[in-house]
Amino acid sequence: MKKGVVLGAGWIGTRVAKYMEYDLRRFNALNQPYLKKFLDKEKPDVVVNAIVKGNLDWCESNVPDAVLSNIAVPLMIGAECNKRGIFMVHFGTGSIYNGINNGCGFKETDEPNFFGKQVYADTKSQAEDLLFDFMENTLQLRIHLPIDSIPHPKNLIDKLRRFSKVADDNHSSITSIHHALPAIKYMINKGSTGIYNIVNPGMVSSANIMQIYKEIVDSNYQFETAPVDELNKTTKAKRAKKCKLNMDKLKIELKGSSIWIPEVNIAVRECLEKYKEHMENGN
Repeated sequence: MKKGVVLGAGWIGTRVAKYMEYDLRRFNALNQPYLKKFLDKEKPDVVVNAIVKGNLDWCESNVPDAVLSNIAVPLMIGAECNKRGIFMVHFGTGSIYNGINNGCGFKETDEPNFFGKQVYADTKSQAEDLLFDFMENTLQLRIHLPIDSIPHPKNLIDKLRRFSKVADDNHSSITSIHHALPAIKYMINKGSTGIYNIVNPGMVSSANIMQIYKEIVDSNYQFETAPVDELNKTTKAKRAKKCKLNMDKLKIELKGSSIWIPEVNIAVRECLEKYKEHMENGN
């Protein structure tokens, strides 16, 4: 078994560390001397960077800190891992795109078209490009609007529960973490490199998700719908109206394995069924 460490003890980092049985560390990666000593002492085979400032509105108000966390940190980790021949995994985002790209979705090689619209998208896009161009032995995983079977404040399901209005015209790709983890583990163990869209087939809107939530989890839940353009007036960061990611590359990578990434509506239902179980058990 490869020795791995996850840097960043947030939601995604914690889920990945537990599933992969990797060490989990809260980490100030901007402290380069400490980072060097840590890597030289621990000698991990795999380093997963899950450090990110992902609150879109926060990034708009805290640009310097967003740049440090979303650009400087991954580049610092990537550079030190590259020097030591350590395999690096970095979590990117599909939120650098807007639209459906003539129905086929955006491939990993397509240029971002949401660049310049939002600080979060800008910083994540720049980090992705620099890691791809200059850091060898690196796997970048683009996730988008992640949902999960376990309640958590950063789970899209929990976020949507907090709003009285949700978008009904933002059909987009999503990442079901519950289903993505086996694929992520497979790719890490295989040593896959490059950029991959880690999403489920198909598209779904926030209103679709919460209607299924009402059906499966809480029949008393009430919400209103509104177009994205209306909701964008209440937030600092502009949200993309639609975002479809192409997953052909992922399908090819997983070919021959037993891993199944279900269609988005199936994935949402499976997540919410397990989500309800966790809620009932007080988890």
